[in-house]
Amino acid sequence: MTPTRREALRLAAASLMLGFSAGRPVQAQGGAGRSTMLGAYVDVLLPGDGMTPSASALAVHEGIMDIAADVEPLARLINLMGDWLDGSGRGAFAALNLADRETLVAHCAAADPDTPEGRFHLLIRLFAIEFYYAAPEALAGFDLAPAPQPMGYPPPWG
Repeated sequence: MTPTRREALRLAAASLMLGFSAGRPVQAQGGAGRSTMLGAYVDVLLPGDGMTPSASALAVHEGIMDIAADVEPLARLINLMGDWLDGSGRGAFAALNLADRETLVAHCAAADPDTPEGRFHLLIRLFAIEFYYAAPEALAGFDLAPAPQPMGYPPPWG
């Protein structure tokens, strides 16, 4: 049986977290605070503009939280990074000005993928792009007529 897209994403998250969170105790938290933090994080990655909505407007963060509900190490990583981002000394991540949020996201993007910051960015970016571009509204602002490949795709993809 072929897994659904969400099942495949859960499997990918679980496999990317294998061995990463071992020995890293994290208090179980979550809920609205983590969802708000995640919404602000994905909006730095995929902000809205005049043509397309922001990631949080398309509930990308909620899709990620849904995956995390079934992948305990990912939920723990989101909680850990929520504590880290909110503990920046400037207040809650979601309440920071855009420049401060961009600075923290850039730090995570530049971090080694074997650190919590780097792994968090890697996974959240992967899932944010997947959920964002799966929504038809994300493409509504793009003029895709005529089709980018009006003659179709060459073999073996055609």
